[in-house]
Amino acid sequence: MSWQRWQKTLKNICFYVQTTGNITPFDGNDTQWMRLFINTDTCYHTGWEGTILWYLPTKTTHKYSLFRHAGSGFTWQNIGEIVPFVDGRKMYFAINRSLLGLANGKECDIDF
Repeated sequence: MSWQRWQKTLKNICFYVQTTGNITPFDGNDTQWMRLFINTDTCYHTGWEGTILWYLPTKTTHKYSLFRHAGSGFTWQNIGEIVPFVDGRKMYFAINRSLLGLANGKECDIDF
């Protein structure tokens, strides 16, 4: 990624990323394609286990999904869909705060 930005509003957390080359579709094999980590509990004693992770279309729906850490190890639960807008090397999307459990302006930490 060559550039990323996010903005928090009362309703959404909005993301914009720009890569050095065109964004390629997820091919089903790339384990590191477009990962985004959001630490929703902002507690670093739990590590990123309060994290939401978005990075791929689900194999059953082929829609881009948002996942929440759901137990020990690398166990994730699909909690909703995201509609990204991709134009060459730019991608935009918004995640509703209620889907993240971040109502009433609760803060979070973000890492690409």
